[in-house]
Amino acid sequence: MSSGIVVDANIMNAFSQSLIRRQATEARAVIELIGGTHGFAIDEKGRIQHQWLETCDQVFFGPWFVDALKSGKIRVVAAHLEANHKKKLRIDCGMPSARFEMEYVAVANRVLPPKYIVTDDIDFWEPRAKKSTEQRKQAIKTKRTGCVCEYLAALDIRIGTVSQALADLSS
Repeated sequence: MSSGIVVDANIMNAFSQSLIRRQATEARAVIELIGGTHGFAIDEKGRIQHQWLETCDQVFFGPWFVDALKSGKIRVVAAHLEANHKKKLRIDCGMPSARFEMEYVAVANRVLPPKYIVTDDIDFWEPRAKKSTEQRKQAIKTKRTGCVCEYLAALDIRIGTVSQALADLSS
């Protein structure tokens, strides 16, 4: 097992945009923090890498990605999540199965602590709240409630927004 934090493609895209605009943003701060401490974890099947590269600007992000891979800041992990956990997340919690959310969980499951996923996607807290108001979604994220978030916490996998990750990973 290796260490690494799992970061979703939307957060990486926000980081990529901060590189393009040469802006100091929270997304950039959390990516730089992770790169300097725990590093990043991606799956050996290349699904997370594919999402990152499809979502992010290639002029700035592409070279950053290659450098981070060469320097060991990005580590490739054999993702795995037991079938009973997948079933619980999909059936009981309503986590999507057609996209890559489960791959992020499977990667986070296979790294050394802190097992952490940085995301703003409500599917990692409470997928059934997808059509809720932004205020309700924010409350769920802030309180770290929701079926998925609470189930993953029992597996020692923590979910956090960019702001939460900055606070959690800085200490």
